[in-house]
Amino acid sequence: MPRPEAPDRVGGANQVRKVMTATHVRRAEIVSILRSRGKFARADWFEREFPDIVDTGKNSSLLTTLEIDADALSSTDRIPQDA
Repeated sequence: MPRPEAPDRVGGANQVRKVMTATHVRRAEIVSILRSRGKFARADWFEREFPDIVDTGKNSSLLTTLEIDADALSSTDRIPQDA
């Protein structure tokens, strides 16, 4: 008789693993996207409240709320973590 798969086992039916890597992008890229959508007040707020370099991992919920896909940001605006 086969043994049921343990839920805490990697790949188990009840376990979902999501791997996220921190990426840093320039605030100006996000502000530009917001302004291009006509969301000037949000762009102004973002520009006031966030540093020049934004950690998309730490701010993923906010980016989702703003309907900005971090993976779609321009690759020229990505900053290495050690920068």
